[in-house]
Amino acid sequence: ETGNMQAKHNGEVLAMTVLRGSPHVKIGDMVRKGDTLVEDCFTTEEGGQVRVEIIARVCIACAWEGEIEAESEEEAFAKAYLAVGLTDQDTLRERTIENKGKTYRVKMTYQAIETINL
Repeated sequence: ETGNMQAKHNGEVLAMTVLRGSPHVKIGDMVRKGDTLVEDCFTTEEGGQVRVEIIARVCIACAWEGEIEAESEEEAFAKAYLAVGLTDQDTLRERTIENKGKTYRVKMTYQAIETINL
């Protein structure tokens, strides 16, 4: 992939590994979906800019909460999981599901692992 690495989730940056590119955020920063995490350039000793293909990994602590229409807790969780866009690399930390009749209030905390060209 080319271009800047952008956040796919809202949350707090927990860890970063940047092999190529320039970090745009640091550990502890809060980021929103779409924010630039790593820029596709670096500054040379002479002060010039050189474009590179980013190689990076960023771990973000995230939380999500929402109302889901569903027939069961399992269906509500599955819909929330898909809505958040979790992948096999991500780690679900905690979830709570509250029945509110035909809807469920779902709360999840998770760690999203975002990578580019890695």
